[in-house]
Amino acid sequence: MRLPPLVPRDREEYLLDHCRGRAVLHLGCADWPLTRARLRDGSLLHAKLAAVTDRLWGIDASADGIRLMADAGYLNLAVLGRTEELAPTLRRTFDRLVAGEILEHLDDPGSFLAGLRGVCHPGTLLLLTVPNFASLKRLPRLLWGEETVHPDHRAYYSVVTVTRLCREQGFRCREVFSSWGTRGRFAFLLNPICRRLPFLQAFADGFCFAFSPVAAPETGR
Repeated sequence: MRLPPLVPRDREEYLLDHCRGRAVLHLGCADWPLTRARLRDGSLLHAKLAAVTDRLWGIDASADGIRLMADAGYLNLAVLGRTEELAPTLRRTFDRLVAGEILEHLDDPGSFLAGLRGVCHPGTLLLLTVPNFASLKRLPRLLWGEETVHPDHRAYYSVVTVTRLCREQGFRCREVFSSWGTRGRFAFLLNPICRRLPFLQAFADGFCFAFSPVAAPETGR
């Protein structure tokens, strides 16, 4: 599969722009075990979404994380570990589903995606962000025989594998952008250069996607 032209976007700006004025369900909202620190320093994505959305719900598998968020004053929170529980629990649909940096943590991403269809209406957008398996910034360590991986990551993804995985669960890719992370000692030096070079976008730190649900085919009698 030939890659589409990739244009760089800031990951958080991309999510916030899509969610502005919308009814949003934020999956993995607590960012556990970093919830307390994120609440303290203002970096929790859910807090930023709360400032721009019309209505906001959040779910997370961590009861501790949800409790901290509830204590901080956030509403419409639920402890849920399986997305097939979404529809019977929430009993509504959403304009936007935000799943930032989640797929790579899951043992069964297909079931996770399939469960989201129950809270979609025809105009819903599923917003996904994932780390890139071919990230340029990991290359130097690999050359030295080292691999730096988040301790809870199960997988890395690419434009093709994410698109294929979502298509198999009934979602069509509407757009994809590259994103360059801001963490790391040299990010502030490298990112301005990397963002300006089109041929480097396939080697970005990650990707931002928007998917729409595909209507289920009618079954004949």
